[in-house]
Amino acid sequence: MTRPAGTTTGQLGFTPQQATRWLNPRQLFRTAVAVLLADIFGAYADKRELQQCGVFTQAVFGHGGDELWLDYVSDLGDGFDATYSVASLVAQDELTVDGATPALPRGDVLVLGGDEVYPVADAFAYEARTTRVYAAALPETPGPRPVLYALPGNHDWYDGLTAFLRVFAQGEAIGGWDTAQRRSYFGLRLPRRWWLLAVDIQLDTYIDGPQLAYFRGVAGEIRPGDGVILCTAKPSWYPRAHGDGNSLARLEYFARKVLAGTGAHLRLVLTGDSHHYARYTAEGSGQTLLTSGLGGAYTSATHHLDESLTLSPRLDRPGDRGTEPVTYRLAPKTWPPRERSRRMALDVVVLPFRNRGFWALLGAVQAVFMTALLTSGLLWTASVALVMVLAAVGFAAPTRGGILPRLRLGVPHGLAHPLLGGAAGAACAAAGPGWPVGIAVAVATPVVGLLSAEVVAAYLWFASRRRAHVNELFAAQSREDYKGFVRMHIGPEGVRVYPIGLRRVADRWSARPDGAPGDPWLEPAEPLRPELIEEPFLVTREPAPPPP
Repeated sequence: MTRPAGTTTGQLGFTPQQATRWLNPRQLFRTAVAVLLADIFGAYADKRELQQCGVFTQAVFGHGGDELWLDYVSDLGDGFDATYSVASLVAQDELTVDGATPALPRGDVLVLGGDEVYPVADAFAYEARTTRVYAAALPETPGPRPVLYALPGNHDWYDGLTAFLRVFAQGEAIGGWDTAQRRSYFGLRLPRRWWLLAVDIQLDTYIDGPQLAYFRGVAGEIRPGDGVILCTAKPSWYPRAHGDGNSLARLEYFARKVLAGTGAHLRLVLTGDSHHYARYTAEGSGQTLLTSGLGGAYTSATHHLDESLTLSPRLDRPGDRGTEPVTYRLAPKTWPPRERSRRMALDVVVLPFRNRGFWALLGAVQAVFMTALLTSGLLWTASVALVMVLAAVGFAAPTRGGILPRLRLGVPHGLAHPLLGGAAGAACAAAGPGWPVGIAVAVATPVVGLLSAEVVAAYLWFASRRRAHVNELFAAQSREDYKGFVRMHIGPEGVRVYPIGLRRVADRWSARPDGAPGDPWLEPAEPLRPELIEEPFLVTREPAPPPP
């Protein structure tokens, strides 16, 4: 790899991408088609079933010794600035973190926890948004090379996992990281009787037979008293996002089928998908459920998280048939901090400026409505207004309840748009006969489109106050701050977890053409300032003793 002399596409060999604008019409359409096709064909062509053939033969991967450093990054491969900012921290030989002493060594193992690319998976997207970005952060590794493993998330599955397997399961190095896996799931034997099991849940479906067989083979090597870290691509314990309980039931099913009877303890569950950091700890046992989706995708809310979760005991104790629920408590520190998240919700006013295509789309809809109002009579005008209301009702997504909550959210929102268009149409008519209808509408359209987009922003904020559309509220902003990753040290005491946060990502870069082969290609104009999200915490192999 030739070191670049500048930051242009020709010099880098790839084009740095901006963060996905999720509400732009083209992106909305493309994502909707990808999700629809994945839902239709995923059930009929599950690539997890095909991975049992000889080409995909895979044993458990061993990482021995007395200790090991392991990095976990999830939800990466979106905008260049955020993805490269995190990658450049992960790649450093030793990372100096505000609040942590001494400096933390780079992980011997790097686990990518899901959604390695946005918005949808294809070969170009992986190259432009992920693999070449990480290779630029760590072009070479002198001495022992770290190993990278990747777990697919829903965005990796939108092409049926084709590109993911070609990128991560063919033994090709990614810069200074080697790859070793042959399937979309894997098991790692770690020092001090620890294991990491990374489960491919496809698009939150049942665990397939070949995958269960693989992990049962891994479980055959696990001994009583061993500690297990489980990686999954979705925080199934968030009840408001997955209110039917099926997602958590599938995770419990896997734990029961694989771990029950081994005598091992499931001590830590790692996931991303939600683009924030939040830690829940079980009262009594100390089992930890950790969400860390900070690798580069838009920042997600934390102020809506429940202070406690009440779950069945089957995840905490996979072999337990009891019914006494387990309470998990939310740690005080989240990323972004909860009060900051609450203030960030108000920043949804940037929606039309971050999604200019959406602004233009609503302007076009309002132009049709104003034209109908001024020229076509009541029937056509009412028809266009009805379409607006129905679209708003279809967009409404209450957390529970069915059609009545959907109508309560959607109808007022839908009516606001024709009322706005009606006011603008009246203003056009008041301009007098000296203004032809077409010119009046053309002049009014950009302003009405902007106001209509702000109506959507106001609706998202209002709905989020009722625990609806929280994800859309933050997706509309495409924020790239509050990123990070998790670094873990496996040693005699157990697993020491260092949650590392970055309040501001860099947005200006300069090339380092004279750097050593292992130096990053680019450096930020201003130094990145990583810090501890919360104090490092220890996860031990044995559950905590019950309280007296």
